[in-house]
Amino acid sequence: MSKIKQALDKLFQTHRVVFWYDTKKELKDDFRSLELNEVEKIEINNNEFSIKCRVLREQIDSKFLIYKEGPRLGDAENWLLDMELAFGEFRSDQNSIWLGEIGLGFEWADFVQEHVSFFKKQAFREKLKESIHGFSNKEELRLKLYSICLGAEESLESVVQELLSELAKDRQEKYLLLKECNLDLFLWKTLEKTYGYLSTSPSVKDFALELFKSSYQMSIEKRSKLNNNAYVFMRNWKNNRHRISDFEILSKKFEQILDVSHDLENRSYKELQECDYFELVDKRIIGLLVNDLANKTINPNDCDTFIRSRNSTHWYKDHIKEVYEAIHHAAQFFNLLHGANLSITNFVDGFKKYTENWYKIDLNYRKFIYFTRKSGQASVLKPLIDQLENQYTNNFLGKLNNEWQPHIDSLENWESSGISVQRNFFNRTISPILENKNKVFVIVSDALRFEAGKELFNKILQIDRYEGGIDVIQSTIPSYTQLGMAALLPQNELSLNAEKVETVFADGKSTAGSENRRKIIQDYPKHKGTVLLASEFLEKHLNDTKVLVKDNDFAFIYHDEIDNAGKTPDQVPAAVERTFDTIIQIVKKLTSSNANRIVITADHGFLFQDKDLDESDFLSDSAIKGNILQIDRRFLIGKDFEATNNSFKVFNAKQAGILGDVSFAIPKSVNRIRKKGSAIRFVHGGASLQEIVVPVLDIRKKRESDIGFVSVDVLGSTSHLITTGQLAVALYQNEPVTNKVRPLKIKVGLYCGDVLISDSKELLFEMTASDPRERELKVQFVLTQEANKFNNKEVELRLEEEIKDTTKYKIHKTYKYTLRRSFQSDFDF
Repeated sequence: MSKIKQALDKLFQTHRVVFWYDTKKELKDDFRSLELNEVEKIEINNNEFSIKCRVLREQIDSKFLIYKEGPRLGDAENWLLDMELAFGEFRSDQNSIWLGEIGLGFEWADFVQEHVSFFKKQAFREKLKESIHGFSNKEELRLKLYSICLGAEESLESVVQELLSELAKDRQEKYLLLKECNLDLFLWKTLEKTYGYLSTSPSVKDFALELFKSSYQMSIEKRSKLNNNAYVFMRNWKNNRHRISDFEILSKKFEQILDVSHDLENRSYKELQECDYFELVDKRIIGLLVNDLANKTINPNDCDTFIRSRNSTHWYKDHIKEVYEAIHHAAQFFNLLHGANLSITNFVDGFKKYTENWYKIDLNYRKFIYFTRKSGQASVLKPLIDQLENQYTNNFLGKLNNEWQPHIDSLENWESSGISVQRNFFNRTISPILENKNKVFVIVSDALRFEAGKELFNKILQIDRYEGGIDVIQSTIPSYTQLGMAALLPQNELSLNAEKVETVFADGKSTAGSENRRKIIQDYPKHKGTVLLASEFLEKHLNDTKVLVKDNDFAFIYHDEIDNAGKTPDQVPAAVERTFDTIIQIVKKLTSSNANRIVITADHGFLFQDKDLDESDFLSDSAIKGNILQIDRRFLIGKDFEATNNSFKVFNAKQAGILGDVSFAIPKSVNRIRKKGSAIRFVHGGASLQEIVVPVLDIRKKRESDIGFVSVDVLGSTSHLITTGQLAVALYQNEPVTNKVRPLKIKVGLYCGDVLISDSKELLFEMTASDPRERELKVQFVLTQEANKFNNKEVELRLEEEIKDTTKYKIHKTYKYTLRRSFQSDFDF
């Protein structure tokens, strides 16, 4: 009874008069007991004329419910036909009640009956009632039913994504619900019309399988069974952050069913450039690039360009990304080595060339090893590993330091005009800052060699409001920790005596350990200073570090991750990366504590080779005459040394720039001294460029932001007409990425108003090349069927950039085109 009353109340909101024909003669009692507010009830009983007079003349402002027990009469016999046509009608069957409840007219009665299982569910009816507006035909109304059944947004794309999500979970409850509601057959007809999917036995799995197969074929061969709409749907689904898991589960399942690995066997990496529907595609590309680069059948620059084209593809993440990074650094390594002329004219020339260019070869070697290990794919990269190790050892490390050695041999004393020596660090670098009444905080990172310091410097400058410079100093000889650390302290002379060779003295004071260094710094007469370990500093609360900065003019913060990892050389590349993170953390905490001048340096560099050394790389200490007091892989300390052959360079204490009665013997080039139990692949103490070129970073914090982003344009085209189902454009990054100009991630698509009429692409512009030709990216967009609605209209290629810390985008650039496609263009069959 309440449903009848509710339905009638709704009708009376829009009608003054409502007719009720009780066809089955079951509801007369309900009619008579019904009470409606301000509505008069009349029964039809051979009183049609009086009803007309009353309703149309006497009470024209009143509302009437006119009831007849039995069916309505035929039009020819119906005296009230004109009134029925003018006013509303109430039907008391269940379907009609539902229609009234929802707000649909009785012309939808057959539709309700067709999907009666849907309308039997009260929750579904309530949801449909909330969204009943905004449709004009059965297809659009059915879309509302699909979305309600599946809990999806009201779009076909969302409905299909929800079904694919269920398939990825190996479930089918939602699809069975569609079937129960007699919506499945209509869904398949819709997918045939929209995506070109036609099957004698349609199913969600069969559709998904065809979707992957067609998209794969379209990206490689530009042909497929499904149409452009399907291709665009696939790209948008794949790029939907909320659906990534569904896509990847089905992709990995279907690559086996479709035997993708077999198809890939005869594909070149260039054919696969735009394909990212299966992880196997990237594995195939990686295998081809590795072999071609190792066999020198691909130009390293072309290899790098191709890798860059993959950085916005789906599987460019995790271990796949790390393998690509390893290949990138291998390509950079080969390119740099190929262009390197390793000739050196004098000592200063060697320093200059190393710090300007050659260090990059060491950097890319280290990064290659790091990403190879991080990826866990050493077997995949083995052809490159073998090639790169051989090239690094024989054509760079050994060759460079063999070229360098004569300039070491020619030195009478361990210094050269034009290069600052490490023992003058405090007086030359720190004292002038303090004398100008500025505070300065020194981070000393054990074994932070120049190439790593240069990368750290670039990383710091990429942070907003940081600026600075990088310089170099010549380390002590031998280039080992105790001597290097002592050289950095405030002092006028260093000494080392045969009676106690394990301890270096600064102005007669022991420098062994952080406590002794603290005493030396605290005793510095002109300015107040202190010493901390990096771990101690980072553990302090920010309020405490602010007090530390306030109470001290300078401080030395000691960090030891790289040198400590040298005991297990496999860990060295990862330790360098962790060092970057730690030092940046220290720098940020210092500046947050009101420090605005920070100097970062090291005690020495290091030699690192990832492969085991040959027997020929080792020397015996028997070539040295004298009293050997300390043996290390790269140096000997003792008294009265004399070399009996050409394998060592000998310095006495005075020649090394220190006081004492000791001598030092340094193996020439990169040779090691034979010694039991110590690391041989990570060493320091010698005179190679990698060991003695020490970075000095001078970092300052600015008050104002100094970070910008690259901008992207579409290169000019002779035509702004779109006449086919595709649009090819060349996107141009206007400036190279630098420390202060960051990469830009943009989303690009073709729109008419707010309607996306093509696939949408997310692209990362991070090119560092100074050559403008190397900053172009060619992209192709595929139009959807939706685009047909906007033929002969102006459309817009929209470049949008991501708003920081959100998932939203804002307009970067827009470009106008006219869509003018003939009816023959791009048939999907």
